Amino acid sequence: MIPPVMLDHFMVTFLFNCVALEHCFLACGDHITTYIVLMGCLMKEKEDPSFICNKGIIDNLFGSDEEASRFFKDISKSVKLESSSCNLRFMFESINGYTSRRSIGCNYFGSPWVVALTIGAVVLLLVAIAQLVVACLSFGHDLRH
Repeated sequence: MIPPVMLDHFMVTFLFNCVALEHCFLACGDHITTYIVLMGCLMKEKEDPSFICNKGIIDNLFGSDEEASRFFKDISKSVKLESSSCNLRFMFESINGYTSRRSIGCNYFGSPWVVALTIGAVVLLLVAIAQLVVACLSFGHDLRH
């Protein structure tokens, strides 16, 4: 279970300071940094922050979902998390695998028309290649006679 966080300007400053403390003192561990990076991974799409807020994971007092998403994305890009020692490594790997598969399907094949046009383009390419092979073979056959 992900612990809920009330996200406001004080909490942003507090989280920044906790991440800095974890990076300066290695004996502290990396629990806050792991949480920040996890939330940054969860907020890939523009509708993800509202979903996370609706589930009660974040109480967003910023006002807009874009600000919350931008905070987690910006801070998670600027920190380094050692993946081999991370206690949520398997969760990160499964989230990254799911979001990469989801984004490929949604970005490139989100509509049945796109799928049909892609299949048509592949068939047209195969017909053009077949035509090229037949033309080359007939040209070579004409040179021999």
